Amino acid sequence: MTLGLLHGSCPDALILCHQATRDYIGDYHGREPWVKIPSYVEMIEIYESAAQPVHPTKVIGICLNTYDMKEERGAGGGRTRGRGNGTARDLTPYGFDSDVLVDAIIGARATI
Repeated sequence: MTLGLLHGSCPDALILCHQATRDYIGDYHGREPWVKIPSYVEMIEIYESAAQPVHPTKVIGICLNTYDMKEERGAGGGRTRGRGNGTARDLTPYGFDSDVLVDAIIGARATI
């Protein structure tokens, strides 16, 4: 998200989106990766801090793009997608139900 978009839209809440298999920005079209993507904790802090001077905002959810990850069945039958040393819950609207994100948005809206 660009700073102009963040400031211009003055969001009350944000959902952080990330492709779970990407570690770098710029690792496409045969180019060498050039910017390490910060951790989720750092990204949340960056977005909330960047928005603060214009309009306070909070990250209320994380949406993982896991289209290129292998689907697995976890304990209890829940669907997860695995990558190397861990798994990530797929919260993409096209992957599994987006109820968790919708509930976060409605909950955030109720507190505004």
